[in-house]
Amino acid sequence: MGLLNLTLQQLPFLYFISVTLSWCAIHFIGEKAGVPRSLRAEAIILPVITSALKGLFPGMIASFLLTKLLGFPEPLAGLPLSVGLALSGLLLHRKMRSGLEDKRLSDYLVGGVTLLFIVSWAVAVHYLVN
Repeated sequence: MGLLNLTLQQLPFLYFISVTLSWCAIHFIGEKAGVPRSLRAEAIILPVITSALKGLFPGMIASFLLTKLLGFPEPLAGLPLSVGLALSGLLLHRKMRSGLEDKRLSDYLVGGVTLLFIVSWAVAVHYLVN
């Protein structure tokens, strides 16, 4: 049961990282108007940073304030951070879906990368615990 709880606590982080990796993979593979997208940092890096500014960083600040100023216990104080990570992932995933023609393939890519991270996380925690 401890392994399941640790894995579930990491899901928002794994989702945000999976969407970020999928976003970068999609934009490194394609080309637009003859210019390789790897040379266009505003198409790759800025959406990741803006989604993190809208979700992740406010969640970090709220968690810090709950822990240091109000003295909340750790599991409850980590909730705003998890919500912020999930919100950042959803914002970037929504932006990725709006920019692609085949929406299902983008969902499959994010789901596959997330599943890969979940399995590797569960295996690592299992071997660390045992």
